Amino acid sequence: MENSTLPEELRVEVLLRLPVKSAVRFKCVCKSWLSLISDPQFAKSHFDLAAKPTHRVLTSFNNDSQITSLAFEGSLTDVSDKFPPAPCKLDVPLPSYGPLALQPVVSCREFMLLANEYGEDVVVWNPTTGTHRQLPVTYDNQTLVGFGYDKSTDDYLLVLIRKYYCKQCVRRPKIMNSHAPHPRIQVFSLKTNAPSFISGFEFDFKYDPPNMEGLFLNQSLHWLVESNATHLPLIVAFDLIDRSLSEITLSKDFVQLWHNKDLCYLTILGGCLSLYYLGFQYEGANGVRDQIWVMKEYKVSSSWIKCFVLQGNINAKKNHSWPIYF
Repeated sequence: MENSTLPEELRVEVLLRLPVKSAVRFKCVCKSWLSLISDPQFAKSHFDLAAKPTHRVLTSFNNDSQITSLAFEGSLTDVSDKFPPAPCKLDVPLPSYGPLALQPVVSCREFMLLANEYGEDVVVWNPTTGTHRQLPVTYDNQTLVGFGYDKSTDDYLLVLIRKYYCKQCVRRPKIMNSHAPHPRIQVFSLKTNAPSFISGFEFDFKYDPPNMEGLFLNQSLHWLVESNATHLPLIVAFDLIDRSLSEITLSKDFVQLWHNKDLCYLTILGGCLSLYYLGFQYEGANGVRDQIWVMKEYKVSSSWIKCFVLQGNINAKKNHSWPIYF
C-alpha cells in the first residue's frame, strides 16, 4: 500500500469520502493510514466534506435510555397524517461510567454530550465511531449547560452558566458557594482540557427544566428562559466567538402557551431555531396535539411560523418523549 502509484493527495480525498465506520476500520491497513485517519484535522475535513445530512430527530423517552431516530424528509409545512414516518430504535450502546447510567444531554456536529442525572459524570461521545472521553467537569441541576464548536479556534466548548458560582467546580460537585450573588459563565475547552470564566454580565432570567440544555446554531448556544422583569419567555444566545449574550424574542402566539411552560421546549429543526410544545395534557380524549414552531430567519421575530400539529395516543401522557437532536 505504501508503494501505491496513486498520488498521496488523491488517496486522502478518497478516504475523506468514505463512510465514518469504513474509515475507522481502514486504520489497520498501514501505519500511514493509521496516522492520517487518527489526525484530528482528518476528522474535521471528513465532517465538512460529508454529503448533505438528512434531517432526523433523535428522541429519548423518560424512564428509558433507548434513543430513537425519526426522519423529517419533507416540507416544513406538511401536516398530513402520513408525515412524519414512524421512528426506529438505534442500536447504539451508550458508554458506561460509574454506577449511574448516562443520558443524552445535548449534541454538536458529530458529538453528543452525555451525563448522569446528577451531572457528576460528563462524557463527550461520538455515536458513529463509539469513541468517548470523560471531562473533568461537573454541574448541578441549577446550571444551564451547552456544548458547541468554535470554528475560529477549531475547538469544542462546554459552557456552564451557574446561578451561584462554585469555587471548586472541577471534580467537586457537592461543594457549592451559595453566598455568591452573581452567576458566572464557565467555558471548558476540549482542546486545552481546561476551563475559563466570564463574569460581570447581566443575566436577569429565570430558567428551569426542561430547558436547561442549550442548543448550538450559528456559532451560538441558545436557551429558552423567562425574563424576571416581564415574566415572558425569550431565547438567550451566547456567542462562542465573541463570548457575548443576546436576546431573541418569540412569536406572540407561542408566548400565549407559556402558562404551560413545563411543556415548552427549544429545539433546532432544519437549521432553524424551533419551539416544541407538548400539548398532550390539554387535549383530553382527542389525543396528543403537539406543536412545532420554526424561526425561518435567524433572529427575525416576525419569521416564526407554526409548522406541525402532531396528534397521537393519549397514553403518551404517561410516557412521552422529547427531542434531543435535529
